[in-house]
Amino acid sequence: MLPNNIHLILSYIRRINKSGAIVEKIIRKLSDDPRVYSKKKFYSYQNYVKEKLANCKYNTMVESVASHIDPTSTVFSLEEQNFYNKISRILILNFLREGALLNVLSSTKITKTKKDEHLKIQRFII
Repeated sequence: MLPNNIHLILSYIRRINKSGAIVEKIIRKLSDDPRVYSKKKFYSYQNYVKEKLANCKYNTMVESVASHIDPTSTVFSLEEQNFYNKISRILILNFLREGALLNVLSSTKITKTKKDEHLKIQRFII
């Protein structure tokens, strides 16, 4: 069950069609200059992190995605990495509080007893 939750979280933060509108709102709220940070760069950063963490253990993937820093990166400055990691953390919490609950409750693939277990794991993660 935990791997399924991790997959849902990663899918949510890495796909523009799932979290794009929220990413735009977060960037507008946190950034004074929308030319410095953008939704497009956020998703580029997510792809960058995905490649860097390809060999990361699955059970630590969410934590790694939300806190990854590459001081040798020539593509993203440390300031950008910190900013986009902050957005990732906000998205993860948003998903766990809102999206995950709906996914579990509306899923036809998860049995009723498994739904209870999923909800317990989500509470634990939050």
